[in-house]
This record gives sequence, structure tokens and C-alpha cells, in this order.
Amino acid sequence: MGWKIFVTFIKDVGDIEINDSLIKSLGFKDFKFVEKTDFIEGPDEGELYVAKYKNNLLIANPDLVWQFTKSEITKVVKNFIEKFPSSEIFSLNLGYGTYFCLIENGRKVRLREAGDDIY
Repeated sequence: MGWKIFVTFIKDVGDIEINDSLIKSLGFKDFKFVEKTDFIEGPDEGELYVAKYKNNLLIANPDLVWQFTKSEITKVVKNFIEKFPSSEIFSLNLGYGTYFCLIENGRKVRLREAGDDIY
């Protein structure tokens, strides 16, 4: 089993509090705050890690990354854009395939995916 990295970064989120309300506003269902963690390791299947570092938000969830790989704007991605309309949103996945997505000012400007082929 190899390593897997999947994380979504949101730049310059301002003074935002990480709580159940934020999680629900981003479209996550059936998640609730359980405990603080150091965010050293990635979450397991069915877990969600959220952290704030220097005014940036980091979200790790193995199911979230697939929302950003689609060429159209999914409902989940739309929630992120509406919540952070002027922020850069960068989603990265290494291990289940390799891809990244960059959203600037509510517009998807980069989307790359590589597996056996490059898309």
C-alpha cells in the first residue's frame, strides 16, 4: 500500500472559525467535531480533517477530492465557491491517481488529471 495525499487548500479565508456550521455550509453531511488533532497523518475513509494555518484553510477528506476532478462545477464545489468567492481554491490528489484543480475568483482555471493517460 502506497501513500495517499488528498487535500484542498483555500487561500486567505479571513477570520473564520472551524465548527459544525462551517462544515455543513461546505456540503459535508453526517460529520461532527470529535477532537483536535495535529493533522500529521491524513484521515481514514469516512473521516474529515479541517485545519487553519496562517489565514488559509486546509481540508482533507478522501471523498472530497473527486468533486474537483469533474470538468463541470459540482454542487459541492459550488458551495466552496459561494463560501469563498474571491479566494484561490486548490485541490490536490496524489495516490488514487494524480490530479490538481485550481479555482480563482469562482472560476476553474486549471484542471489536470493523470493516471495511465493524461486528461
